[in-house]
Amino acid sequence: MEPLELRPNIELRLLQPSDAGRLAEAYLGNKEHLRQWEPIRPDEFFTQQWQEQDLRTRSELNAQGLAYPLALFNHESIIGRFTLTGITRGPFQNASLG
Repeated sequence: MEPLELRPNIELRLLQPSDAGRLAEAYLGNKEHLRQWEPIRPDEFFTQQWQEQDLRTRSELNAQGLAYPLALFNHESIIGRFTLTGITRGPFQNASLG
């Protein structure tokens, strides 16, 4: 999937393991704000190492056509993240958004 420019300076693209540092930074910077919606996370979740391993797994699922780990970027900063999972092909064409 090629990056998609949604507005000037706002881009939607697949997350890669190389985005782990930016993702950890975004989660850490928004930890208190997201607390009411997120599950309880271990401290390790907010590290680059944790995010890199998670993105490696998600990239493997993407290569198999089973998931699309996506993020919104403002320049190089991550401002939103979501994943399409449970992808069903054929006439149903369905997925879960999380």
